[in-house]
This record gives sequence, C-alpha cells and structure tokens, in this order.
Amino acid sequence: MVREISSEIRGRIFELYHFLPSSRKIQKYLAEKGISVSYRTILRVIKSKKEEDISSKTEMKNVNKRGLPFIRSDDLIKTIAKSIDTPNPPTQHEISCKLGISTGIVLRVLKKDLGLTYHKKVTTHVLIPKQAQQRLNRGPHFLRCLNRRKLPVIVSIDET
Repeated sequence: MVREISSEIRGRIFELYHFLPSSRKIQKYLAEKGISVSYRTILRVIKSKKEEDISSKTEMKNVNKRGLPFIRSDDLIKTIAKSIDTPNPPTQHEISCKLGISTGIVLRVLKKDLGLTYHKKVTTHVLIPKQAQQRLNRGPHFLRCLNRRKLPVIVSIDET
C-alpha cells in the first residue's frame, strides 16, 4: 500500500520545482536534507499541481456562459445614449475608443437596445463668425465673376 505524503513534503516539492529544473535534482536535494522521496512520487506531485492549475484556469474561463450580454449592461447603454444625445454626436469609433469597447458592441447597443438606425455621419467644417462674415461679403462679387455657362452647373451641384 502506498503511503501518503505529508503536506509539508508536498509543499517543499512545489517550492523546489520552481527553483530546480529537474525531478532528479529535487530528489537529491531532499535526500541531502534527510527526506527520502522516490522519483515517481515527485513526478506525481508535480503533475497533480499542474492539473490543479489547469482546472482552476478552465473554471475561470467558463464563468461567463455564451449568449448572455455581459458587456451590454444597463450602465453602458445609458452612457452611450447620453453620449449620442448631443447636437454633434461622436462617431461609433470615437465612442468605442472612449469607453474601451469594440465598435460592434456600440453598433449592437444602438440597434438592439436603443432602437436607432445607422446613418453615416457627414462631417463638415465649422466656420467661426469671422469666416462666415467674409463669405457674406465676398459672395456677390463671386456671383458676378461667374459667366452664364458656370452658374447653372454650380447652382445644380449646390442644390443636390
């Protein structure tokens, strides 16, 4: 019958396993200290430790079950709704960078949770008041410079 190893010896084997590269060296070191442990026992203890580490990691992975929206929490939905409720809302990429999530999650929240449709954002440059005044002042001169051939083309492009 196989005798059980004490927890003290098991702990020493774990500790030595981190410092000594082989099981034979662990066995020699323990023999020098007056502890007789077979080579196979050391291998079995190390293997059991590795299996415990692997099983604990797999249990951590299986904590979140598939199909459940863990990332799309109520707080995240409220944050995204608040960020898009502005006169010049940010793009999906800007929202995802700010919150540290993917753009797919932002799109899913907008479509499924908030019931919004996706429209491509048209970006235009914002004029300062001085630039707007310059355009008003220079506009009539620009229209006089146009001849009859150019005016219909420019007006039709602006109207579209």
